Amino acid sequence: MGKEEGIQGHVQRQRLETRVKQIPLIVVDMQNKFTGVNQPWLIRNVVKHVKAARKSNVPVVLVEMCAFGSTNPEIKRVLKGYGNYTTVKKYGCDGSVQVSKALQEKWKITSPVTLKMLGIYTGACVEATADGLVGKGYQVKVIEEACYGGSFGHDAQIELWENTQKVQVIYKRRRWYRKQKEQK
Repeated sequence: MGKEEGIQGHVQRQRLETRVKQIPLIVVDMQNKFTGVNQPWLIRNVVKHVKAARKSNVPVVLVEMCAFGSTNPEIKRVLKGYGNYTTVKKYGCDGSVQVSKALQEKWKITSPVTLKMLGIYTGACVEATADGLVGKGYQVKVIEEACYGGSFGHDAQIELWENTQKVQVIYKRRRWYRKQKEQK
């Protein structure tokens, strides 16, 4: 890609984001049948970002894995009466097709646009959905403080994104445990 194409892509992305005005929020698999969902710190952080999205009238897409129930009730409570959200169902880890379709059909949002993403599991469904959306031309910002990895390699996935810069990691959690390991 030449410098001219890069500039044109940047200008096109800015125009689309101006049209969108806010960055849509994608909430991945925050369903009670997943073990990590009931972590108090995780629910608190997800609710905080969903409330901020609602306050700013930002589009919100809830992504749910079929057969795992609906999104956590605390999150759904924040969205009650909010007309600027939708729920999509997926059958595998990657929900990018469903998210892209919902963004286009409900809000006329197409790539290249920046999206914020949070949810579980960082190294599984969040990763697959983020990578799928990047492959479709979206820029993805993962909100680390509102992601959970369990045994699915949260830290390894965050580190990979930070090293490759394929996905931007924002609202980072403290890494005190890494510093402790390095000191030993």
